[in-house]
Amino acid sequence: MRSKASVVVPAILTLALTGCSGLPSEGPESRQIENAYLEKNTAGFALVNVDRNVADYLSHHSVQSFGDRFGKGKPTRGELIGPGDVLSVTIWEADQTGVFASTNTADRGNIPDVEVSGKGTISIPYAGTIRAAGRTTQSLEQAITKALEVKAVEPQVHVSRKEKVASIVTVTGGVGKAGLYPLSLRGDSLLDVVAGAGGSSYPAYETLVSVTRRGEIATSYLDHVLETPADNIYLRPGDQISIERQPRTYSAF
Repeated sequence: MRSKASVVVPAILTLALTGCSGLPSEGPESRQIENAYLEKNTAGFALVNVDRNVADYLSHHSVQSFGDRFGKGKPTRGELIGPGDVLSVTIWEADQTGVFASTNTADRGNIPDVEVSGKGTISIPYAGTIRAAGRTTQSLEQAITKALEVKAVEPQVHVSRKEKVASIVTVTGGVGKAGLYPLSLRGDSLLDVVAGAGGSSYPAYETLVSVTRRGEIATSYLDHVLETPADNIYLRPGDQISIERQPRTYSAF
C-alpha cells in the first residue's frame, strides 16, 4: 500500500500544478510588459513610475480652459435681430383710407411674415429695403416708421421676432434633450444652456464638454467647469456644445 501511495501523490501534485499554470489571466503580466519594453518595444510605449506628480498630471491633462481659449465674455443678449430671423410686422395709420388700409379690419396693416436676408435686410411695402440685422425690434420699428413718414398717415409700427434663428446655439450628445436653443434676452452661460437642455446624462466627472466657436474647439470636463467660474463662459449665437461620456481611467501594474 505504501508503494502505491508514493506514486499517486506525486501524480496528484503534478496535475494540480499543471492546472494552476493554465488559469486564465486578463492581459499581459508585468514582467512580460517589462521584457517587451527592454527588448524590441515595437508598440512604441513608455514605462513611467507613478508618483504624486504623475498622478496630478493625469488628473488634469484632459482639461482645457474655455476662458483662456474664448475669454469669459459678456452676456450676448438674444434681442438683436440677425440673418434668418422671421419677423412679424404690423403697421397702423391714422387714416383708414391710407396705403395700408384693408376692407377687412382684422387684416389692416398686417404684412406677411418677413425673413431677414443673408445681407441682413428686409423689404417693407412703400418703405423699401431696410437694414434689420444688428437692430433691436424697437430700433427697427423706428426705422420703418421714418421710412413711411412721407407715404403713410401718422404710421405706427410694431415688430416682433417669430423665429429667432440668428441667436441659436446647438446642443448635441448626452443631454436630456438635444436640439437648437435660442439665447435668452438676459444672455446665457455654458452651464445655463446645458441645464436648459436637460443636463448631462452622465456623472460630471465623466462628462466631456466640447465647445465649437467659429471653427475653434475647446474641450473640458463638466466637473472642472462647475468648479471654475472663469470657464463657465457666456455663449454666442452659432456656438455648438457637444456632451459625451469619457471616463478617466489609467492602467497601472
